[in-house]
Amino acid sequence: MIIKKRRIYILFFITGFFLAWAVGASGFEIVDVQTTGDEGLSDECVKIKNTRDAPFSLLGLILQSHSSNPDSNRWTSRSGDGLPEIIMEPNEMIILASSDYSGDDYAWKHTVSWGLSDNGGGMRIVQKNDDGNIVTIFAEKYWGSLEEIEPEP
Repeated sequence: MIIKKRRIYILFFITGFFLAWAVGASGFEIVDVQTTGDEGLSDECVKIKNTRDAPFSLLGLILQSHSSNPDSNRWTSRSGDGLPEIIMEPNEMIILASSDYSGDDYAWKHTVSWGLSDNGGGMRIVQKNDDGNIVTIFAEKYWGSLEEIEPEP
């Protein structure tokens, strides 16, 4: 009896994981990445949108950036160990900002500058497991020299 219960729990876990991945891949969008603001000042931010019909929490998700070098495979965390508890309502758009952001309309502001290049780069929001491996890429956006890069699987 215990073995059957474990199999059922494992099946539910695996099913839930793939369902969460499928829903996550289609219900969340990076709408815009801003590297420079008015008058050429650094004004780094990412505008994201919850395209789901239900609220979505950003707790623990990681915002990462990619350099403008298309030959590099290096992604850098821009939110430390993860974003704080931010609940996005259905179809809500919010701003995640670096310390250089001059506006006051952000939902979260990092303590350092991100150093995003006007020439190109990439941003993505991912979820990692306890081992530090990426299990879900919720959204990604490329610009400039990286616009033609293939998104990671």
